[in-house]
Amino acid sequence: MARQRYLSLLALFSIMTPIGVLVGSGLNSALASTAALELEAIFDGLAGGTFIYVASMDVIGHTFDDRTMRWAKFIAIAFGFALMAVLAIWT
Repeated sequence: MARQRYLSLLALFSIMTPIGVLVGSGLNSALASTAALELEAIFDGLAGGTFIYVASMDVIGHTFDDRTMRWAKFIAIAFGFALMAVLAIWT
């Protein structure tokens, strides 16, 4: 890849989070309270679903390729899911 293209893509990637924060803040202040809560719930669901997809399809698969300590890995993953469930219920 050409250096100029690489730097352009790197700059675009690095400004996406601040742009997302600005757009989200703008939408939150522009919308009524009910619509803002619904929009927040939708984006929270998309973010959580993306996290679960990446974890289950990419990270966990590679973790279990190595057959050592499989039960310990399973218990750690189950504990992590349980902890996140408790956190979701608590908040």
